[in-house]
Amino acid sequence: MTPYEFHVVILEARDKTKVSEQLYKSVVKTLEINRVGHSRITLPSVLELPPALRIAIEATKGTEPTKGNGWQRPDGYIILGSFLKNEMACNALVYTEVLRSLQDLACYYTLPISYGLIVADAIEESANYGELGHSAALSCINLIDLKQRFGLEPSSILAP
Repeated sequence: MTPYEFHVVILEARDKTKVSEQLYKSVVKTLEINRVGHSRITLPSVLELPPALRIAIEATKGTEPTKGNGWQRPDGYIILGSFLKNEMACNALVYTEVLRSLQDLACYYTLPISYGLIVADAIEESANYGELGHSAALSCINLIDLKQRFGLEPSSILAP
């Protein structure tokens, strides 16, 4: 049994390593202060975030809190990544679609999912957003708490 009250999965796009590390470190610091355990899944780019989230949800949605595959059913998810403006011709569309897909999954499964997604003009600008990771972690913790206050098991998946 983990000494933590809750457990979250961090899905992290690693295509901007410097930004990713700063986001991740600030998330972990906030989770540790609040005694929330975590697992980490790294991905090559932000485009993989929605399907990876769906895979993680489906793989861990069994009735037991801990599955035989070594993954604990999480109470929430924190999504991290960054987009650079002008990096790809359809950047605004990609950002919108990634965010929409993630939000669709959160609403469909009634899961606490928070985001630390950065849109910046340059990598140097985006590297100053460590505070965003802190906010994403607090948001996920607050959503887990809200679900619990309404009498729902934090890790429960409530698909229609």
